[in-house]
Amino acid sequence: MVAEIEQLINAVAVHNDTMRDVMGMVFSHVSISDGTAMKQIANVTMFFIPPTFAAGVFGMNVKGITSDSTPAWSFVILAVGLTVLTLWILIGIREGK
Repeated sequence: MVAEIEQLINAVAVHNDTMRDVMGMVFSHVSISDGTAMKQIANVTMFFIPPTFAAGVFGMNVKGITSDSTPAWSFVILAVGLTVLTLWILIGIREGK
């Protein structure tokens, strides 16, 4: 009888260790999925921040509103240029790793 109880206790301990290992793998998989989603969010952010910055600069009323305001093509050039520069730096950093 004592041998059977010890055998059951050992079996419970083995199952407990197995369950702990499986839960660790599940948490690891969830963590990797979250990391992938965060990387995608960061990529989208790197694409939209430069034009947002350019819009903020051009949206400031530092001088009076007059008819000789800055043309729209200068905003487009600055926004596209900053976006290309940011993506170029981001790609350079990732390839350097």
